[in-house]
Amino acid sequence: MFYYSDDNIKIDEKMLQYGQKETSIACCAYTENGKIKPLFFKMPDDNGLIQTYYIKHINNADNKIYKGQRVIDFRCRIEVNGLAVVVNLINFIDSCRWILIQ
Repeated sequence: MFYYSDDNIKIDEKMLQYGQKETSIACCAYTENGKIKPLFFKMPDDNGLIQTYYIKHINNADNKIYKGQRVIDFRCRIEVNGLAVVVNLINFIDSCRWILIQ
């Protein structure tokens, strides 16, 4: 069993819903007053070409525990082919790794 004492962090080992998958991405972010804010990310599309997706709006950012590691879960709105899409960007704080849950 995993215990964590910080009240601001939720334990969320089941972040993935049925049918969702993790995709490793390259993300550009900056810190604002010590807080991370993602700007855009790059990932391959269905044809294998690298596409850049700019973050239009961050709906919320939650501190969580995912797979036993501290993460920040960003729920963001991006634009894909003219359509607004809501995605989850996960930042693993200790390893500075980013994944996209889609």
